[in-house]
Amino acid sequence: MTSLPSPPAGARRPWSVWLDAVYFTCLAGLLLAFAALMVWRPLNPALDFWGHAGVGRLTWEAGRVPDRTLHLWTADQPWVYHAWLSQLLFYGLTNVGGPGDLPYVVLAFTTLLASLPFALVWVVWHREGRLSSWIAIPIVLGLKGLSPVLVTRPELFTEVCLCLLLAFLVAWSRAPDPARPSRITRGDGLTLAAVLLLMAVWANLHGAVVFGVLVLGATAVCDLAQDRFAMRARVLALVAVLAPAAVCVNPYGLSYWQAIRPVTNYTFEHISEWSPVWKGEPLPGAMLPAALTLAALALVAWALNPDRRWAHLGWLVLLGILFVRARRNVWPFSLTCLMVLAANARAVDPEAVWRKLSRWVRRRPGKEPPGLPNQLRWPIRIAVLAWVVLEGLPGVILFRPWRPLTPTRLEQGVVRFLREHQLPGRVFNDYENSSYLQWRLAGQPPLYIDLFNAYPDDLMRDYQDVARAKERGRALLDEQQVGIVVLTTNRPGFSLVPLANYLDADARWVRVYVGGDGVIWVRRTPEYKFVWGPHSRRVSKVSFGLLERWGQEDQNLTPPIAEDYGPPQGEGATPEPGPPPVLPRN
Repeated sequence: MTSLPSPPAGARRPWSVWLDAVYFTCLAGLLLAFAALMVWRPLNPALDFWGHAGVGRLTWEAGRVPDRTLHLWTADQPWVYHAWLSQLLFYGLTNVGGPGDLPYVVLAFTTLLASLPFALVWVVWHREGRLSSWIAIPIVLGLKGLSPVLVTRPELFTEVCLCLLLAFLVAWSRAPDPARPSRITRGDGLTLAAVLLLMAVWANLHGAVVFGVLVLGATAVCDLAQDRFAMRARVLALVAVLAPAAVCVNPYGLSYWQAIRPVTNYTFEHISEWSPVWKGEPLPGAMLPAALTLAALALVAWALNPDRRWAHLGWLVLLGILFVRARRNVWPFSLTCLMVLAANARAVDPEAVWRKLSRWVRRRPGKEPPGLPNQLRWPIRIAVLAWVVLEGLPGVILFRPWRPLTPTRLEQGVVRFLREHQLPGRVFNDYENSSYLQWRLAGQPPLYIDLFNAYPDDLMRDYQDVARAKERGRALLDEQQVGIVVLTTNRPGFSLVPLANYLDADARWVRVYVGGDGVIWVRRTPEYKFVWGPHSRRVSKVSFGLLERWGQEDQNLTPPIAEDYGPPQGEGATPEPGPPPVLPRN
């Protein structure tokens, strides 16, 4: 594919070139600011970041990559932590600056990684076509649609690596010397070696490196067919064959591929982001419309390009199938659509479209129609800048710098209580907010379940039965000798009210902590008398359902629903009389 011909020397005034540079610099700055607004949000306790940082901390302290289930008392089995390098980097982020700087460091890092794929789209667009104002439309559409998934998790590295690979494949399809299209230069050899290195690094950052293997394979097949087994296609096919071997350059070797097997088991079937698009609740916000619009734009651009590559269509089909099968793949699918659109940008360039329309309206063969009038160029540019600003205004309005960016309420409530009292025995905890508990408790005490899913399917079944207070689940609390139940609020997922109501109605259990962030119960046994004895009269009786409805991190309940009763008291100490339970108003 070739770029649009450059204008002849002297055809444009220097000040016009300078104004173009200023304009596109402003546009790029606005798009970066828009990306930051789409990323900026509190680091909620359900965020994967916390659990991954916890694994990274353990890896750093132990000096080795873990290979078994961590921080759980319910499971101990071999496990492949395919994102161990990302986890180590996440832990490194927690050590940058002071404790108050953590959310800003993490969000700035997330903004950078989330913006890099779109920056690569910008580069490919400029290289394959010509920068124009309309590049902002698909980028804003992509950022807005992907906003719910632009969070700090190892997938960030997959999106960057995927776009790097796609950018390489777009460039590879263009022969460096048109007179010798099959020539392989020394630079080509170094680039291919860099691709294999990329696959090896990607494998240690995130398990979705399998996307890269599939994309390379699909590209090799398409290029072999389209180019009739030309030398460059055969060399790329060799790289595609070597890619799985490059993935094996990791601490687990060939065992790394075992991480793919659990994706089809019972546990993953009950995780919403792994469910097909047609199952469960609709995708949030503009995610699905944005993905479908980007796919349509990419297909149109590909179809209109006379130099179209079959591989680009193959990417769209491959990533589209993966997206339909698992909704979490909306991110790589949308970015692939953007990259295909950028690779075929020349076909939908506004200047080219304007000339085609002018030629069709005037119907004067042999005469080249004029380009886009300068009287329209700058009004359109200013309108695009204004549109980007307007699209970002809702994010500016919702931007509240005064609200906490970390789980302050959970930290000062449930976490503080567990750390100060060091309760012995086995814990049952909710699945969704286990990530933050895993980060802050570091296995003391070990949890019942977490977000890593590094356990057999039976554990997920047990968890669901207990969390829903089914007859089997209530029996499991006794059979598994659970002594502590920790249920938090400000969490996604199904309601835990049935289990909370069962515990409140059972005289064998007693509340020892109640707050906007959750409730903690312990068994009414001598083992826990040191905690339920002094505090049982002071703990609020407010229903867990009310807490679950109103216990959001950025909300303040009036009146308060629980009291801060300070550090734990000794077993023989006499507790100070406290106020009666405080019930919130409806």
